[in-house]
Amino acid sequence: MPLLADGRALETVALRVGHASAGSFGAAFHRVVGLTTPRQYFPPRP
Repeated sequence: MPLLADGRALETVALRVGHASAGSFGAAFHRVVGLTTPRQYFPPRP
């Protein structure tokens, strides 16, 4: 989560943590956390 919280691109984070694509990372995130996208996990930035 820190990588996403720091504002890194979803594709960058997905590849760094071992997923083949942002889509596969998003699907895994949905299964574990229950939200559609990782960005929903964080409050909007000003």
